[in-house]
Amino acid sequence: MMQQCESAIMAGNAVYFFPEGTRSRDGRLKQFKLGAFILAQKMRAPILPIAINGSKNALPKNSINFHGRHHMRIEVLDEIPYADFANLSVEETAGLARERIAAFVDEHKKAV
Repeated sequence: MMQQCESAIMAGNAVYFFPEGTRSRDGRLKQFKLGAFILAQKMRAPILPIAINGSKNALPKNSINFHGRHHMRIEVLDEIPYADFANLSVEETAGLARERIAAFVDEHKKAV
């Protein structure tokens, strides 16, 4: 899969990851898995963080069925250029992206 992602990026395409790897029960971000950030560093590709709010009620964890009608909000955040994480570890890069997304996730704003 990663080789296919590399080929897609080299061809000028974007690839999308859900870096948590699963949905949380409470809407709060879980720790990010590192695959997307390994790829971004290897390919020297920018990261475009996207925050999704409202999906925990529409598509709860352990369900493949949508539950009723819910308002959802998707926010495309500012790009993180490769230069911003070129000297960071993969873990630090994941933390940077997670921190930026968390600032726009309602459940994280409520906890502050």
